[in-house]
Amino acid sequence: RPMASVSLRTFKPTNDPNHFDYFTVDLNEELSGLYGGVLIRQATFVLICVKHILSLYRTTAFPPSSLLLLGHSAGGIVAKALFTLPNFDPSLVNTILTLGTPNSSPVIALDEDLAGVTDAATRTIQDEDDLLIMAIGGGIRDRQVRSGLTRLPNSNARISVVTTSVPNAWVMTDHHCLVWCRQMVINLNRALFQLIDVRTRQLATDFDHRVQHWKRWLLHPIFSAVPSYFNHTFIIDVKNLPWSLPHNHYKSTFFRYGLSTVTPSDVVIAVSNTPLDTWIIGCFKGETTLQTCQNASSLDYATLPPTYGPVKMAMLTLSDLAGYSHMDHWMF
Repeated sequence: RPMASVSLRTFKPTNDPNHFDYFTVDLNEELSGLYGGVLIRQATFVLICVKHILSLYRTTAFPPSSLLLLGHSAGGIVAKALFTLPNFDPSLVNTILTLGTPNSSPVIALDEDLAGVTDAATRTIQDEDDLLIMAIGGGIRDRQVRSGLTRLPNSNARISVVTTSVPNAWVMTDHHCLVWCRQMVINLNRALFQLIDVRTRQLATDFDHRVQHWKRWLLHPIFSAVPSYFNHTFIIDVKNLPWSLPHNHYKSTFFRYGLSTVTPSDVVIAVSNTPLDTWIIGCFKGETTLQTCQNASSLDYATLPPTYGPVKMAMLTLSDLAGYSHMDHWMF
């Protein structure tokens, strides 16, 4: 519910054409974290919900073919247990985001079903090449599910982080706060809106693109050197940014960096004295004139702490900006 609330309250006033429909599965508060006998029944119910939700969009111009599942605590186990069901089509779910989920083993294995379903789900999803799974732990404040249990097996399609290391979050959370922590909720919503394919208004489905996108937003990059170049300052007209700037800032003064003449090993630091959360953007190649961004993407995931003050700083590896012609950061 917090994810949906932030998404709606942020984008409804701006009349942004892109939005998300959130659906919550009510599992009747069954204690699936303590009793594994209900996990498969819950997964079967979730499968029915997934099929019904997708059926609601069959008549749209670009109907979605899969869903992103967000599971908190044992809800993450239920999401992964879908793949153990004999009648489940893996193409229905291409991304799972778990919050405080004991992915490696149960916190307390009170019965063999609890451990059995967890192990079976872990083994089954290893064979799903197109499935991206992200696990977020709350750090030492989560005393119910310690962060070590939330980790996933190492692979390109498995991302494990703790909230203290997520850019723009940098905080510890308790087990329940994981679902409504302001920094994390805003960060995840921004990442989702940046993943929208502007042609279909659905989440991008390309596997490599999804993996790199979520790694940028959830993993802190490593930096080495700073280039000594810059271009000019312009009034930039931003036409299309999924996570929208306030309307009175669409035409603002931006400092513009050209990215076509630098080497991939360079690193750029951008600093701005701005009250805005969305303050640094990338302009896509082929869609940019000297003073216009026809399509842009937020680069706020690279903002370094502290993020609550007016002075903002970001560090970006230029090898991650291959699709952009310019990078602009807000000045006034």
